[in-house]
Amino acid sequence: MYVLAYLARLVDNFKKGVLYQTPTLPLPPFLKGPEDLELWDMFLLRYLDFYGLSSYLKDDVREPLIGPGKDDWKKQRARVNYILLSTLTDLDVIVTLKLYNWNIKEEDPKVTYDLVKRVFVHGTSNDNCGKLFGDFVTLRRDQCGSMGEYLQRLQFLRDQLHEEGWKFDPDFGLTTVLDGCGMKENYPDLHAKLVEEWTLNRLTWEDLMKDLRAINFQERTKDRKRSLV
Repeated sequence: MYVLAYLARLVDNFKKGVLYQTPTLPLPPFLKGPEDLELWDMFLLRYLDFYGLSSYLKDDVREPLIGPGKDDWKKQRARVNYILLSTLTDLDVIVTLKLYNWNIKEEDPKVTYDLVKRVFVHGTSNDNCGKLFGDFVTLRRDQCGSMGEYLQRLQFLRDQLHEEGWKFDPDFGLTTVLDGCGMKENYPDLHAKLVEEWTLNRLTWEDLMKDLRAINFQERTKDRKRSLV
């Protein structure tokens, strides 16, 4: 239905453009999920083609070293990035991309565009896979009796998603775990350090799990000491 509305706006704006000799296009439609990825991609690229900007998503347009083209490159790339981000405001889409460690501050639109295509091209329509995905996204440390229980549940869901054919990067889920593991409230210094590592693209799934297992060991040691008192 939203595609029909978009086409209606497209025709209306085109008529206005012909009248005033300044044709403009409405922004491409929002991406809702894998079911409309193909249409979203088509509208987005055609929109950018209209303004001569699609190469910033299709190709690796490198920054000119010198000359006036350097400023034009910055402005055009920023414009493409703005247009692309304007189509990625659906909450479910944002949550899904964050699971794949999407950096919303990324300045290269091709990086974000390639990530969207890679994430949503596989689809998320399988009911069981969708339930596992939802459980993974909403899992929180305070829902579990201990850090060890949280880690077991977390790894179980991740393994099940993998068995269901969910295609994800090796570091899938970093931001979700950083938000949901309770580290920010109970271990703020470690949490700040790991967030900084993630911001610099240096944090891996293995590194995060190593730190969480160390926390689990500390908590178990404290529990044993209390039981001996």
